[in-house]
Amino acid sequence: MFSRILQKIKSGYKDIPNKKQYVEFFTALLTIPVLLTVIWANITGLKSKNATPTPLQQQIVVTTQAVDKDKPDPTNPPTQSVPTSNVCDRGLPEIGITNPTEQEVVSDNPVIIDISIKREKYCAIAWSYRLNGGRWSDYDDNSIALYSVPDGKVTFELRVKNLASGTEKTLKRIFTYTGSQPTPTIQVSPTTQ
Repeated sequence: MFSRILQKIKSGYKDIPNKKQYVEFFTALLTIPVLLTVIWANITGLKSKNATPTPLQQQIVVTTQAVDKDKPDPTNPPTQSVPTSNVCDRGLPEIGITNPTEQEVVSDNPVIIDISIKREKYCAIAWSYRLNGGRWSDYDDNSIALYSVPDGKVTFELRVKNLASGTEKTLKRIFTYTGSQPTPTIQVSPTTQ
């Protein structure tokens, strides 16, 4: 019985070259559904590209476009704007350095610079600072703590900028720093034995 099954497999295997056309036909028949699926996917993709955007898509396009309000758009005639309560003032708010005071003697390390600002209706502001005419720091709106301040008279300058308009103002504060500890002196005395 086993030999009969083996014999059928051998004869079937030898006849494959004669049945090649049937195998190719069957393979071609199976590729038709795959081709139809690819064509349907491409047509669907093209239709979605050419479709008009939904209201949600239109809203996203409108909200992500950058508009320079200072330059008129020649393709769009100006429309009358309605004043809103969330428009910020493009000037500079009242700002001052409250600590350290002018000519104060400071010994804390770090030296904390306190800035008072009345921001209520103003656009975002940032500041930059420098010590003793050195290099200006980058603009930011973080608190200021000065480490390793040199002893003696210190000139602190604060440059405040409105980020919407670029308007700047510079404030100056002079104080004396005495925070460095004197370097201990080691005396070596000769010993006799």
